Amino acid sequence: MKKITIQKGQILQRKGELNTKGYQVESGLLRSYSIDEKGKEHIFMFAPENWLIADTCSPEVACDLFIDAIEDSSPAFLKLTNTNEELKIKGNGRMDWTLDISSTSLKLIGVVEVLAALGLILPLLLNIEPWLTPLAAVGVVLTMIGAIILHIRRGDKPATYIMNGVILLMAAFVAYGRYLGE
Repeated sequence: MKKITIQKGQILQRKGELNTKGYQVESGLLRSYSIDEKGKEHIFMFAPENWLIADTCSPEVACDLFIDAIEDSSPAFLKLTNTNEELKIKGNGRMDWTLDISSTSLKLIGVVEVLAALGLILPLLLNIEPWLTPLAAVGVVLTMIGAIILHIRRGDKPATYIMNGVILLMAAFVAYGRYLGE
């Protein structure tokens, strides 16, 4: 991982640039967002210290999102095409679980996460196919159930799978709320 220091407001990634890396926030706060045709910003996510942030598209494809610093920050680059072993090393103990699954499973998780992110954001943003949002949220719920099971089997600290549980509950809330909103 290559660490850098960036100033508040500095853009790390622009829409349309080639997607080759993500960032692990060592200190500070990053955000990812899109800008619609009217120039309005739509926040995708915030990444505080110890969080990862990347674009929602596949590696080596044009980016959909901007990523910038909300405050002076020190992120580290993460190459998005890493092997399980590289992720374990770069994750500083937070990605050890990658060695307990196959490379194919890791890629499948990545694809599911990208599809879920797109399904949660794009239908509302583009006002198309609203049924995709609760379906994507269910995908997140199922992914988090798998993550919780994996972390419990590994004997990981409760904080690890509690965060997965929080994400599961938020996704279930979205699935339920968007389903009833149809």
